[in-house]
Amino acid sequence: MLPAGFGKTHPPYPAVWFFPCLGEDAHTVHFKSGLAELADRHGLAVVVATTGNDFLVDLPADARWSFFEEEFFDSVRDILSLSPCRKHNFVMGLSIGGYAATRLALAHPERFAAACSLSGAVAPDVLPQDQRLKDRRLHSLRFVLDSQLIPRAFGSREEYALSEGNLASLAAQCAGRAGPAPRLMLAWGREDALAAGPNRAFADTLAAMGIRCETLETPGGHDWACWNEMIPQAIEWMLKD
Repeated sequence: MLPAGFGKTHPPYPAVWFFPCLGEDAHTVHFKSGLAELADRHGLAVVVATTGNDFLVDLPADARWSFFEEEFFDSVRDILSLSPCRKHNFVMGLSIGGYAATRLALAHPERFAAACSLSGAVAPDVLPQDQRLKDRRLHSLRFVLDSQLIPRAFGSREEYALSEGNLASLAAQCAGRAGPAPRLMLAWGREDALAAGPNRAFADTLAAMGIRCETLETPGGHDWACWNEMIPQAIEWMLKD
């Protein structure tokens, strides 16, 4: 999604790299969100990057993390004349995409000025067995709970704790590095049975490490109605510093 006048005004453009939730892609994000209008209003590019309905990890037959880490961003910047400067690059994600956004920012604080996770799966080793998740309307959440999606990505809880994708470990490494850490926002819906508890706990973990973290709790659940309330606030927050 590109601002009006793209190609006529002077590049390079700032960019929000956006990772959607399970079952969504660039087309559905365009129609379900107000991101196109926000791109125009703020004069930035919003690049929707899907992770193939999976966590952003390397699997035996799919080096997905390595692709995004080593190739994706530079290739898209070259095509669209996007700014390579850290202060012009922001990453955001929904649910499983919130995990991806957070991991990228913590693993590469030199690349991203800020990251925002909306209803993010920030603790994939912790999935609450809440009765509300059995509602048929929450089919994507039931899919996560009923499938082998998380074990396939991370293995057991113990294996996740030792993996390169463990967000708490990445946060500790980020806190110990020289140079600025990315600003982080964790946002969730108050009635979100999947994300609210783990995000509150992760925010406390980040604060204990001295990592700057903004939190945003709004009414709502794990759905677009809630995310569309959060997204404009999140983008304004990312751009304000």
